[in-house]
Amino acid sequence: MTNFVSIRREKLFKLISFIISLSMLFVSFSGVALAAEDDVPSPALKIGKLDLSVWPEYDDPRVLVIYNITLKQPYEFPFRIKFLIPKDAFIGMACEVTETGGHTCKPTQRVNKGDYDELSYVVQSRPTLFFEYYYNPLKGDTNKSFDFIYKPVYEIDDLKVEVQEPLKSTNFKLEPPSTESSTDSAGFKLNLYGFKSVKKDQPIGIKVSYTKSDPNPSVEKKKDQTGGGQTSAPGAAASGSGTGNNTLIIVLGIIAIVSVFFSGYFLSTSRQGVKTKPRGSKPRKNKNNKKI
Repeated sequence: MTNFVSIRREKLFKLISFIISLSMLFVSFSGVALAAEDDVPSPALKIGKLDLSVWPEYDDPRVLVIYNITLKQPYEFPFRIKFLIPKDAFIGMACEVTETGGHTCKPTQRVNKGDYDELSYVVQSRPTLFFEYYYNPLKGDTNKSFDFIYKPVYEIDDLKVEVQEPLKSTNFKLEPPSTESSTDSAGFKLNLYGFKSVKKDQPIGIKVSYTKSDPNPSVEKKKDQTGGGQTSAPGAAASGSGTGNNTLIIVLGIIAIVSVFFSGYFLSTSRQGVKTKPRGSKPRKNKNNKKI
C-alpha cells in the first residue's frame, strides 16, 4: 500500500508542477504582450473630425465628456493615441469603433502631466475612435457653474463641441454663447459650437452656469454590456472589456481552482486505495492455529 500512496503522491506533485509551470508561462507571455504595447509609437497624428460632447449631470452627478474621433490620413497601425484629461477624471470607455458601430475597448495608460493627466491607449486597426470620462468641476449646490477646457494634443480640421443642458435646469448660460442650438428626441437642449483648423495645444474654454435644485441626474445610469459597472453613452456597445489585468487575474484564478480540484481528487482516491482494519477486530486463525 505504501507504494500505491507514493505513486499517487508522485502523480499529484507532477500535476501541480505542470500547472505552476503553465501559470508562469502565461504570466510571461502576458508580460511580453504588455511590454510590446509599451514599444508602440506615438506619432504626430491629425484628426479629421472630432465631435466633443459635454453633458453635465446626465446619468451621474458629475460631468460626462465624450469624444467621437475620425483620424486623418496618413497613419500607420498600430499606434498609441493620447489625450489630456482632468486629474479627477474617471475613464468610462476608450475604444476603437468597428465598421458596424460596435466598440472594441482597450486597456489604458495614465501619466501625471502636472495640471492634467495624459491618458493613452493603443489603436490596432480602426481610424474611428470613441473615448469618454466623468469628472467633477461643478461648483455650487443650486446655482451651479464650471469651466470646461479642452486642450488638443493633435491638430484638428473640424471640431464640433456640444454642451447639453440638464433636464430640470433653468437659467442656463454659456460664455461665449453657442453659435446654434437644437432639441433632441429625449427633450435635451443642445448648444453647439464649431471650430476649424484647430492647432495643437490651442485651448478651447467654455464657461457654463445654470440653476438646478433637483440633486438627481437627468436619466438613470445603465450598466454597459461588459457588466463592469462602468457606464457608456447611448449607442456605445462595448465588445471588449479593456482590462488586460483583470483577464490575467481571472485566468490565474481558474488555474488555481483547477489545481485545488485535482489535488482533492487525487488525495481522495489515494485514501480509497488504502485498506484499514476496523478497530477491535481480531486476527483470524487457520486450522493449524496460525494467525492470518
